[in-house]
Amino acid sequence: MPNRWKTGERAWAYQYLAERDGEICQKCHGGITEKGALDIDHIDGKKTNNDPRNLRLLCRSCNVAMGNKARSRRRAAEALSIEKEALRTEGRPETRIVRQIVDFRGDESPTSMQANQLYETDFRVWLLSYLRANHFILQEDAVNGGAEAVGCSPQTARRYIAKLTSITGPLNRHRDKLKNTLITFKDEFKEKRQV
Repeated sequence: MPNRWKTGERAWAYQYLAERDGEICQKCHGGITEKGALDIDHIDGKKTNNDPRNLRLLCRSCNVAMGNKARSRRRAAEALSIEKEALRTEGRPETRIVRQIVDFRGDESPTSMQANQLYETDFRVWLLSYLRANHFILQEDAVNGGAEAVGCSPQTARRYIAKLTSITGPLNRHRDKLKNTLITFKDEFKEKRQV
C-alpha cells in the first residue's frame, strides 16, 4: 500500500492524535509495544480527508478489519453513524482534549472506566429492551449479542451483566432443565421493566 503521508506530516499527525486520544487503538483500546506502531485511520474512508476530526489511531488488525468493512456501503454508513453518535455523546475532539487536561483523574483512569462511559448505557438499553420483547435470553447470547450490538468486548459485557444480576440489579440468572444459564427480570421488576 503506498504511503499517503510525507514523513514529517505523518509524524505531526500521529503526535497530535496520540496527545488527543491517547496512544491506544480507538477500536479495541489495545496498547502498543513500540512508539509509532499504530496506523492513522481515516474515519470516512477518504484517504485525502486529513481533517483532524476524521483521523484516529488504530492497531493494524483493527485498521484492516475496518477497511474491509468499509468496502460495503451499508457498513460505511453504519460506521459513520457510530462516529456521529460518539461525537454527540463525547463532544468534539478539541473539547475532549481540554476535558482530559482538566480531569483530575488524568491518565490514571483505567481503560475499563473509559469503556463504561462509552458502552454501559447502550448495553443496558439493548439488553433490557430485548428482555421486554422476549422475556428471557441465554447468558452467552446476552454477552456476545450485546457486545456486538454496542461495540464493547465480551469481557466488558460480562461485567455489565454481573452488575445487572447483582442483588440490587433488575435481572436474575438461573438455569433451565438443559443446564443453560438464562437471564430474566426479577419478579419485583417484571411489572416495571425499567431501563
